[in-house]
Amino acid sequence: MTIATARRQDEFNELYRANFGAIVAMAYSYTADLAEAQDIAQEAFSRAWQRWDALTDYDNPMAWVRHVTFNLAHSRWRKIKTATAYLVRQKPDQVDEMNPDHVAVVAALRKLPRQQREAIVWHHLADLSVQDVAHQLAVPVSTVKTWLQRGRALLAQELAIDMGKQVVTPPAEQVVQRARKQQRARRAAIVAVVVLLVAGVLAAGQLLRRNNSAPPVQPTPNPSSTVDSHDPLRAMDWGNVAIPGVPMCNQYSELPFRLDPKTHRSTWSDGHGGSISFAPEEIVFGDLDGDGLAEAIVPIECDGFEMGLNRSVLLGMDLMGGALFGFNSVPVQFAMNSMWITDGILYLEAAEMPNMKLGDVLAFRLNALNFEAVDGSTRYPKITSLDLSPVASQLACPSSDLQVPVDNDLVSEVGGVKWSLAASGRHPRLVELGRRGQPYLLLSVLCAPVGEESWRAPRTVLFDLSGRQWRAIATVTPPGEARIGEVKGNRIGYGNPGQLVAEFAWSGTSFTRVS
Repeated sequence: MTIATARRQDEFNELYRANFGAIVAMAYSYTADLAEAQDIAQEAFSRAWQRWDALTDYDNPMAWVRHVTFNLAHSRWRKIKTATAYLVRQKPDQVDEMNPDHVAVVAALRKLPRQQREAIVWHHLADLSVQDVAHQLAVPVSTVKTWLQRGRALLAQELAIDMGKQVVTPPAEQVVQRARKQQRARRAAIVAVVVLLVAGVLAAGQLLRRNNSAPPVQPTPNPSSTVDSHDPLRAMDWGNVAIPGVPMCNQYSELPFRLDPKTHRSTWSDGHGGSISFAPEEIVFGDLDGDGLAEAIVPIECDGFEMGLNRSVLLGMDLMGGALFGFNSVPVQFAMNSMWITDGILYLEAAEMPNMKLGDVLAFRLNALNFEAVDGSTRYPKITSLDLSPVASQLACPSSDLQVPVDNDLVSEVGGVKWSLAASGRHPRLVELGRRGQPYLLLSVLCAPVGEESWRAPRTVLFDLSGRQWRAIATVTPPGEARIGEVKGNRIGYGNPGQLVAEFAWSGTSFTRVS
């Protein structure tokens, strides 16, 4: 062992011994199971050891460990809740007694005053700083400190637990061995994947040598979601739900929302002209923190409040102990066309936003319960041209060159044909059409041979992303001069919303008229 390696090990051991008990206590307050809390703490430190070289550059490595602990405890708690719900439905004749640790923690938390309970949850479980808790609850920092001090004292009194005496810190070497075992398993998996990829490349090369003709363009297959369709957050009745406040709309207490059958929006009213509403069908679900469980992004509208609080807000929601809580809220300064989650990134298509061009997206990553902007063009590159060649026979203008350039005004000329690319009506250009997390590009394409004054009949063209370019995969001929009025699920409807003249359903490979 080198001197540097020994120093690295000593630094980790010191951090581990000094903080293991506190991390167990944090996990225990969430799981109410001491054995489970100790296992979560060991797993958190095991992951810390695996990236210790990077963590040593952090100002506060324990903040990272606490965040991992929160995610692990959160994930296991929700899995236990799901399993418990299943067992309850089985209606067994005899049920084991509830874990006394669980009973004690739940009972103790319920006895705390609401403000103290909320402060403890936000600070110790959600890992927010005292300043962030104060902002979330709209109170002074000094008030939060008082609530935390009194809440911890009452909680300790109720539980009568001294974690320092109950928790025995396992040897650091035990955590290191656990981390090394995980590293070996991961390396073995990587080697297996590389072998499969090499075999696939060799096989593909043989096939291409046998047949040099380019294969027809096929739509990208529907991706397998990392979030279960029966995830408890998805299964909630979002039409009639209680949301624990919307701080950016100046509302901090629990708000009961009820679905309006006329507007299809869930609405809460303060009785004085102010209201908050959202459309359940517009909620986006996806795994943003990597635990395999869903978070919800709720587009909320605030209206009729004083102090200029008529605004649009994206509210991040999750489950904590079976109850909803908002982990972040972000004001939206632009109209949104569409929104989706892919690989842990939240993507937004903005409407009429300065400097935003066709296909541009905004992208955000969740980092310690806060959203940070990332480069959306990494996944959705800037559009410089569109490939219409796969649907050449379905277009109104034959052309030998169907690589159509895209400029600022979306009108171009190539191969003796002029082209116009636009959204057909007021609808998103990036649409999922039932393929969650991987949108298509939907455009109205008009064309005319150079010299003709009038555009020929438009086509609605659906594009899929192939490598770094959007390629056409299907078309629809609009009925008459109707424009797209709405896009819902896997259907596009022509006409006005509520008065559609035709609907087409997308199967994943083609459109079929259904009305």
